[in-house]
Amino acid sequence: MRNSKVSLCMIVKDEADSLAACLESASPYVDEICIVDTGSTDDTVAIARRFGARLEEMAWPNDFAVARNRSLAMASGDWILVLDADEVLRGGAEEAFADVVDDPKAIAAFQNVTNHGDGGKSVSCLIMRLFRNMPEHRFEGAIHEQVITPILENRARFDMVVVESLLDIDHYGYTEAARQNKQKDERNRLHFEKALEQDPGNAYLWFKYGDFLRRFEKVDPVLEALGRAVQIVSELSDADVADLTYPAEPHALLALELIKMDRVEDARRVLETARQRLRVTPMLHWVWGHLNLKLENWSEALLGFESCHALDGACVHVPAQPGITSGRSVFGMARALLGMGKKDEAMAMFESGAAKWPDCADLQKAMARIKIAQRDFSGAIQVCTSFLKKDDSDAEFWQIGAEMMLEVGMWEKAAVWVARAQSGKSPENEGLCNGTAGECALGRSELESALDLWSLTMADPICKSGLILVRIMLAEPIPDSVDLDAAALHVGLNAILRRLKRAPAGEQLCQQIWEGLVNRPLQHIRLQKILEAQLVASLPLANL
Repeated sequence: MRNSKVSLCMIVKDEADSLAACLESASPYVDEICIVDTGSTDDTVAIARRFGARLEEMAWPNDFAVARNRSLAMASGDWILVLDADEVLRGGAEEAFADVVDDPKAIAAFQNVTNHGDGGKSVSCLIMRLFRNMPEHRFEGAIHEQVITPILENRARFDMVVVESLLDIDHYGYTEAARQNKQKDERNRLHFEKALEQDPGNAYLWFKYGDFLRRFEKVDPVLEALGRAVQIVSELSDADVADLTYPAEPHALLALELIKMDRVEDARRVLETARQRLRVTPMLHWVWGHLNLKLENWSEALLGFESCHALDGACVHVPAQPGITSGRSVFGMARALLGMGKKDEAMAMFESGAAKWPDCADLQKAMARIKIAQRDFSGAIQVCTSFLKKDDSDAEFWQIGAEMMLEVGMWEKAAVWVARAQSGKSPENEGLCNGTAGECALGRSELESALDLWSLTMADPICKSGLILVRIMLAEPIPDSVDLDAAALHVGLNAILRRLKRAPAGEQLCQQIWEGLVNRPLQHIRLQKILEAQLVASLPLANL
């Protein structure tokens, strides 16, 4: 039997759909319900009163900490439990709960909160939700409010302990329907701006703001916010960061954005600082693996992804970004094995991973490309269409499908698929999409359109290869800056020529390339011979 009194403290607004389930689940653990309503227009207040809640009303102060602390001030219990209305406590932990709140050495306890999203996806993390009712224990921050700092200060002051994990809480506020219903994005932006205006030296707020901004298209505000978080953390002493669980995360997210911009050395410096000084998070492991793939440090990449995957299913203080501890880590491990020359092991990992995580886009794309390489075109298109039925917004699946159709000579259908790819492309897959779109244009004898598309993303091997072929056809010199010995370039040239011969005007186009090579031979003799061999296989003997 529990001796300590526990107060449930909540802030609510228009939560009639979920509040009853929340209060019902909490009833075995609490003795008092303290609710601050910030302007409900539905049955929220009536439901709260039906459960015997003490109720106060206040206008929304545009500050979560202010509202939270108003509810804490209402509490008369020895302990405070904080919940949101869209959360439900799992039962069965009453005895362990009583042991903690009746322990004179305990000052607080983290709870295992599982955030449920769409499609059955979920991620868990440890959050401070249960603590002794002490006047110093008050929330800070207008958004992503935290109470951990005063609790840790009192833990040290009174030589008490914080329990690592106690109750399991299911949170349903991260589904898309819930987010849109509450118009959370715009609301959160305003809260962040106010909070940072009031507390510009708060590294945690800058980190959360930067992570929030990543869902939008502009990268500069993301870099600024995450950079501010990293700078503030760098100014803290080792003693100050020892108890903080989040600082590695803004480092990892900043490094990821830098990698996307090809600022690899900057990313390396950010990650090495975090790895040397801060508590490692799943994201730090994953981005370290991602960086080392970019650098072709295969064994270090494998270690990063393996370390991240080892945390799959673990409840950690900083929630893992979606999929990185499961399918996306396995995809990274397989890529690292491929780079190490362990092809059979990598292929087996791609296949088993794709079967285990059918919603992992990275693994499904890998399987589609593997099937194309194996000339299993029906299998490749099945992988693409199966994923697109669940999410038709991923441009790369449309691009892979278009590439497969070029392989079998379905040029009209390829044009339809590549148009979908072009309409939804992102900076991460722009090169792939432009490459295939350029091939479609070349197959229609639209050389200028192909040239324009490939010129947009010249770092992509197909784009670079296509530009070389068009320059040969137009009798234009190939720039000295192009590395004609690159293996990826040779693979790209072979792929374009293989597909081009199945185009409606393929024979005519291949003939034009041949004539360009004859009339203006390349200075690079090896590349000249590679192209000649490909064209001999594509053209009738009489045309040579």
